[in-house]
Amino acid sequence: MEADDGGELRVERVADANVKLPGKASIQCVSFHGKLDLLMAAGFDKTVRFFHVDGRENALASQLHVGDLPVHCGGFLPVARDSSCVAVVAGRRPYFYRYDVQAGAATKIAGRPRSKDKSLERFAAAPDGELLAFTGHDGGVLLCDAKRGSWLPDELKMNGTARAVAFGPAGSHLLYSSGGDAEVYVWDLRKNRCVEKFGDAGASPTSALCCAPRPGTRDHWLHVASESGVLNAYDRAGVVAPPAGFGGGAPAAPARAVLSLTTTVDTVVASEKIVAFSSKWAKDALRILHLPSLKVSPNWPTSKTPLHYVTALALNRDSSLLAIGNDRGKVLLYKLKNI
Repeated sequence: MEADDGGELRVERVADANVKLPGKASIQCVSFHGKLDLLMAAGFDKTVRFFHVDGRENALASQLHVGDLPVHCGGFLPVARDSSCVAVVAGRRPYFYRYDVQAGAATKIAGRPRSKDKSLERFAAAPDGELLAFTGHDGGVLLCDAKRGSWLPDELKMNGTARAVAFGPAGSHLLYSSGGDAEVYVWDLRKNRCVEKFGDAGASPTSALCCAPRPGTRDHWLHVASESGVLNAYDRAGVVAPPAGFGGGAPAAPARAVLSLTTTVDTVVASEKIVAFSSKWAKDALRILHLPSLKVSPNWPTSKTPLHYVTALALNRDSSLLAIGNDRGKVLLYKLKNI
C-alpha cells in the first residue's frame, strides 16, 4: 500500500499456518514470535500448537494440551533483549498458563489472592514482556509479573466495566483501558495512577484496544474498537483531553473514524505500517487500514477470499505476514507484498 499502488494491497495466499494440524474448534488466538519464525495458535479445543512458519511446509514444532482451559486469549511474550520463547494462554477460568516452549515446561498460575475474578479471558502483555494486564471484576485492571507469575498489589480501578486493555509503546510506561461506558483511561505505570481520561467518539461500548508506534517519533497511534463496528484511530500526539480529576472524560476527536464494519469489532492488531481489524459476528468481516495515510484497502479482502468467520489475527515482526484464525479451526496465512 505505497503511494504508487493507489492504496491497493498486493496479497499472496500461502499454505495455512496450521496446515499440518488444524484446530478441532474455532481458533481464538494466534501470535507470531518476535524474533523466531514461530507461530502459536489456540482455541476452544484446549490445545496450543506451535508451527515453524515458512509459508510452504509450516511444520508442527510442538503442542501443549491444557485440559482444564478452553483458550480465549493468548500470545507469545514480547522479546526485549534475549531469544526466550514463552507463551501465555488464558480463558474463562481464575487462572492462566505460562509455557516455556524451549523447555517444554508449563506453569499454572492462580488468580490474584482473595479476588472475585472468575475469568482472566482478556489480557495484554507489555512491550518488554515483563508485565501482564488483565481485565478484572467490576472495572478492575489486574497486573501480574509475567516472568515470576506474581500479582502486583495495586489494582487499577475504572468507574465502569473493563473490557479491553493495551500497553503503550516501549518506554512510554502507559497502559490504556476501556469498557462499557466508552471512557478511555490512560494509566502511568510508574505511579499506577490514571493521568488522563477521555470519551471515545461515538460513545459505543469499547470492544478492543491496540497501540502502534509512529516511526521516527516518540508518538503513537491508539486504535479504539467498539460494539457499533467503528474503529477510531487516535494520533496520541494530537489528543487533547482534560486530565482525570479535572473534568476528565471529555470526548476526543479521532484522526479517522473507520466505518467499514457494522458488527462488534473484537480483534485489532497493528504495526507501524498497518492495522488489521475484524468482527467474528459477520462472515468475512476483516479490513486493513494503512498507516499513516489512514486509508482502508479497497481491493482486499475480496468476496472470494475464504475467510469465513474471523476469530483471531496476528502480524509478524515486519508486517509481511498476516495470520487469520477462523471458526473452522484454520489459520490462513497471507503474504503482504507491498507493506
